Amino acid sequence: MTFIEKRPDSIDLLSFFESEPFFSNEMDHHYGYEYTDSNGMKLIFSYAALEGWIQTIIEFNGEKISQHLSEGVSYFEIKSEKKGEYLSSEITFDETVTRMEIRLKPYVSVQWNTLIK
Repeated sequence: MTFIEKRPDSIDLLSFFESEPFFSNEMDHHYGYEYTDSNGMKLIFSYAALEGWIQTIIEFNGEKISQHLSEGVSYFEIKSEKKGEYLSSEITFDETVTRMEIRLKPYVSVQWNTLIK
């Protein structure tokens, strides 16, 4: 079983999502964050550090329009570039590599790409 060994600390996640987690289970190291952009697009990001998974849900007008979950996550991190900060992870599993990228500004943008090695 893979667990998330490297992740941003709570202060960095507070800064990125601009809010405290809406869900927090310290014993299981399971957390959930929400962010709604100026267009009303809502991102729900959650992770379970001990179980090694991350998940994104996108909602618009209260309706779920997208959901992705990956297991086998060993890390996720906040990266910064000219366009701004984003949350990133690369998940390697058997013959595949999944890359996840979450941007909140100027609007919510989530990319999940899985490629065969």
